[in-house]
Amino acid sequence: MSALTAARPDLATAVGRGLAGRLAQRLRTLDRLDALEGRSGALPSEELRDDPVARELVARELVARLLQVASDARLAPIVRALVAGGARTSATLAAMTGVPRVALARRLDDLVDVGLAERDPSADTAAPTPLAAALAELLDALASATAAALIDALTAATASALGDAAPEAH
Repeated sequence: MSALTAARPDLATAVGRGLAGRLAQRLRTLDRLDALEGRSGALPSEELRDDPVARELVARELVARLLQVASDARLAPIVRALVAGGARTSATLAAMTGVPRVALARRLDDLVDVGLAERDPSADTAAPTPLAAALAELLDALASATAAALIDALTAATASALGDAAPEAH
């Protein structure tokens, strides 16, 4: 991943910030719940802030969950449609992706859960988050970098094999 982040540190930073923002939302919710329940002691956000090992573990879990969702072939067309066109109604997304609306609602819930989409139930719309746009661009950059590296490696291997297979001059 270091070659990718060296080539596009802005995208890696944008994805990291998006995940951190999603975690901050969740921590605020947990803090409010703790306060409502009258629990004593440190709030979840304070515990995470004060423990670098916990931060690393949570960051790893967030990235793993994000990549799991982002690589799900059932979700990728929905993310692409949102990133390409912004907010869309469920009916439009269903028509664009071929996903039935009931299944689409569950898949959108998965995207909202990891911070790739936002929903407005009153308008029956979903929209991409900045995290979704950054991740889509990062994955495109990764695919391009991987394809370029693969072309270089296969070209070198083929040229070498051709040299080895060339008939000897007599």
